[in-house]
Amino acid sequence: MGQGVSYFTKDEQNEILEQTKLSPRYLQEVQKRYSQYDTSKSKDETSGVTIEQVLLIPEVNQHKLAPIFAEKYGGRSGILYPKEFVNFFAAFSSARTPSEKVELLFEILDVRKLGYLQGIEMYRYYHILLSPSLSDSQIENVAKKALNLTGGKIDLDKFKQIVQPWEVAEKMTIVLQLTD
Repeated sequence: MGQGVSYFTKDEQNEILEQTKLSPRYLQEVQKRYSQYDTSKSKDETSGVTIEQVLLIPEVNQHKLAPIFAEKYGGRSGILYPKEFVNFFAAFSSARTPSEKVELLFEILDVRKLGYLQGIEMYRYYHILLSPSLSDSQIENVAKKALNLTGGKIDLDKFKQIVQPWEVAEKMTIVLQLTD
């Protein structure tokens, strides 16, 4: 993997690289970033990185979808540990195809894990993307129209028809500035 901090065994690194499609160099850079924000003194006893810290990372802070992904990976604790931190950046990596990003976005929005989205999830999605350009009532109308066109429930297939993969890919791509 090269030099630098590694929070994972060789087997874990290989598994992460296979699952995330990240390059070894990118994985190393993400781990290096993690070590910059983690306040612990040992990679074996990491204290984690808060959601707030993640959202302040320069490449992240302008992405509208980053907060909901940080919330997912931070869980109830609001802390991302090395694997969650890597998965967060893997979700926004250019290694993910637009279709994969749409599926991941759907999974994140489906907070109740019902296999479909309804009013509040669609409102949240459109609110993230369209606020402050549209008022809350206008965003609510957009969400209602989408739901009316799909019978009130939006499963993954319908979601793929509603959202444009290129648009999701554009909004779900973070390019980390790699260091030497």
